[in-house]
Amino acid sequence: MSWLLVLLPVAVIIDAVAQGKLNLVTRQWVPPTAQKQVNLPLHYMYPWLYVLLVGAVYVATWNIAVLPVGLLLRLVLFDPALNYAKGDEMFAVGSSAATDNLLKLVAAKLGVKPETISMLLRSLALIIIILFLVI
Repeated sequence: MSWLLVLLPVAVIIDAVAQGKLNLVTRQWVPPTAQKQVNLPLHYMYPWLYVLLVGAVYVATWNIAVLPVGLLLRLVLFDPALNYAKGDEMFAVGSSAATDNLLKLVAAKLGVKPETISMLLRSLALIIIILFLVI
C-alpha cells in the first residue's frame, strides 16, 4: 500500500470531528425546523469529498485495494470519531442520517440494539481492512 493511503483515515477523522463539533453548535443554535438544511451538506456533500479523495488516491497508486479499504475506513472511523467529538457513546446511532435509520431498521428486525449492530459492522469492517493490508 502506498503512503497516500494514510490520507484516508486522517481525512475521515478530521471530517468527523469537524462535523461533530458543528453538530453540537447546530443543536444549540439552529431551530429544529432548519436542521434539514444544515444536514444536507453534512450527510450528502461532505461524503462526496471523501469519495473524490479515495478516487484520487486510487488514480495516484493504481491499487484497486484502495477503493474497498477507503470505503471501509470511513465505515470504521467516521461515526465513532463523530460521536467522540459530540460526547456521545462510541457506537451511538443518530437519527438523521440514512445509514443511522438503516441500522435502526436492521436492529429492529434482529431484535437487538442499534448500537450492537453498529459495533458489529465496524468490527467486521476493521477485520476486512486488516486482511486487505496483510494479504
